[in-house]
Amino acid sequence: MTHLEYQPTEATFIIASDGIKLATDVYLPQGKGNKTFGTVLVRLPYGRREAVAFLPGVAEMLSERGWALVTQDVRGKYDSDGELEPFVHEIQDGLTTLNWIERQSWSNGVVVPAGDSYFGYTAWAAAASGHNSVQGLMVRVTSPLVSRDWFYRQGVFMNAHMTEWVSSTWMGSEWVMAELDWSLNDSEKIIEKSFNGRSSKDLHDWTINAPGSKYWKKNDIDYRTALKRPLVVAHVGGWWDIFQRGQLQTWRESQGMNTGIHLLRMDAVDHVLDPLTKPHTPIIDIMADADLRWKSLGAELAPLFEVLSLVESGEKAENSQRVKWRPGFGDWQNGDTWPPVNATAKLFYPVDGSQAFNSAQGGVLAHSSAWSGKISWHHSPKNPVPTLERDIWRPLLSGANQTENHERNDVATFSTHPLDAQLSIAGHIQFTANFGASNDLAQVVINLSHVWPDGTAVSIADGTALIHGAKLAPSVTVDLGDLAYEVPSGGQLRLSIAGSNYPKYKVVSGEAFSGFDQWMIIDDTAVLSVSVL
Repeated sequence: MTHLEYQPTEATFIIASDGIKLATDVYLPQGKGNKTFGTVLVRLPYGRREAVAFLPGVAEMLSERGWALVTQDVRGKYDSDGELEPFVHEIQDGLTTLNWIERQSWSNGVVVPAGDSYFGYTAWAAAASGHNSVQGLMVRVTSPLVSRDWFYRQGVFMNAHMTEWVSSTWMGSEWVMAELDWSLNDSEKIIEKSFNGRSSKDLHDWTINAPGSKYWKKNDIDYRTALKRPLVVAHVGGWWDIFQRGQLQTWRESQGMNTGIHLLRMDAVDHVLDPLTKPHTPIIDIMADADLRWKSLGAELAPLFEVLSLVESGEKAENSQRVKWRPGFGDWQNGDTWPPVNATAKLFYPVDGSQAFNSAQGGVLAHSSAWSGKISWHHSPKNPVPTLERDIWRPLLSGANQTENHERNDVATFSTHPLDAQLSIAGHIQFTANFGASNDLAQVVINLSHVWPDGTAVSIADGTALIHGAKLAPSVTVDLGDLAYEVPSGGQLRLSIAGSNYPKYKVVSGEAFSGFDQWMIIDDTAVLSVSVL
C-alpha cells in the first residue's frame, strides 16, 4: 500500500446551511481504542484524495500522534456539490463543518484547522467563524489579506499567478492543466481561448476591482475576530513565496494583539516548498515522486506538530523559539522577533547612470550618492520585459538566470563591486526614487539579484508599483518584501529597473498602446534600503 492509499475511517457528506453536500473524509487514529481525539481540519479545492496535498499520508502521520484528520472538498470541487465560488462561502462552510465535528462521538471538542495556500485561507476562515472548538492554526504560504496580497502588488494585478490559478482550479470541478497563450496579453482572452470560449467571471471581477473597493470586503477575512481568543498559531512561509508579505503582516499584527501564541517559521523556499539551490545544481522535484514526498513529510508537518503539542500541553512557547528563520545558504536561527533586533538598514545608491543600459553589469550600486541625472527608456506594451521563470509559482524550481533581461535596452541595471566579505540580509528591502513617464499612468518593476562569480544572476527579491500622475515624476517606494539571505564574498548585488515583467505582472499601457517613454531621477533620494546583520 502506498501512503496515498491510506484509507479514511469514514467517507460522508456534510450538509451546508443552504443544503449543499460537502464531500468529507474522516481518518481516526488506528489502534488507539474507543477514546476521543483532537481533530485537524483541512478544507481545500485541490482534491482531498489527490497527490497535491498528500492528505492520506498526513492522516497516517497524525494517526501516530493520536489526532484525527477531517478533509473536505470545498463546494463545487471534486465530490462536493455547489457552484464554483472561490472565497465566498468558506467562513460559513467552515462553521458548518466545525459544528459537525463537535457532534461526533469520537471528537474531544478540540480542532486545529490547517493548510497551505488556499486551504490556509480556509483555515483562517474556520477560525474567523468564532467557533469555540478552534484552539490552534497552522497556516502556511497563505494570507487572509486577499485583495492586498493575493491579487495586487502596489496596484499592479498579479497576472500570471491569478490567471494560471483560475485556469487550473476554478474552471471545473477537478484540476485542469491548460495551455495558456500569453501572447494575447489579456488574461480574460487567454482563458476564453484555452476553454473554447468559456469565460471566468471571477477573473473578470478580480481584474476590474482594485484593492479597497467594496467587492473585496466579502473576501478579505477579518482574522482579528479569530484572534480575540488565545489561539496557538504557526505562521509558516517562504522568502520566495508570493504571499510572503501578507503572511508577515498578519504575524506582526497578530503579535500586537497580545492574545495567544504566534509562531513564525520562515524558510528559504517558494510557494510549493521547493528549496533554494546554487546555480547549475541538479534540482529535484519532490512533488513528482511520492516516495520522496513521504520522506520529506515529517519536516513539512513539523510546524503543525508544534501547534498540536502546545495545544495538548497548554504551555507557552519559549520566547527564543517563537521565531525561527533560515537564510538562503545559511542555517536555522531562533529569536523572539523579526527582523532580528541587531538588523540595520544598509543603503545602496545607483550611480554612473550613463552605463545603466550598456551591459548586464550596468552602472554602479554604491554606498554613497555620487551621480545626479536622469536615465530613460522606452516602454512597449507589445514587447514587455519577459518573466523568465518557467513556473511562476515555483521560481526556485525554475532556476532562471536573469542576465537575459539585464542585457535588454529597456532594463536599467546597477551592480555592486564584488563583495569583500559575506553580506547577511535579514529583514525588509525597498527602493525609492522619482519615476516619470510621458504617459500619466505607468508601472515600475524593481528586481534585486545575486550575481555569482560566473555571471549567473539569480533573483532574490522583487516588487512592482503602479504610478499615477507619472508625468509629474512622483517619488515612489517599491516594496520588495522581506528576505533572509547570505551573499558570499565575491558575489554581487544587482538592481534592475524596468517598466514591465510579463506575464507575471499585468502590462500597463494606459492610453499609449504603442508605448511611451519612462525615466528615473538619480540623486541622493534614489536609494535601495536593505536590512542586514
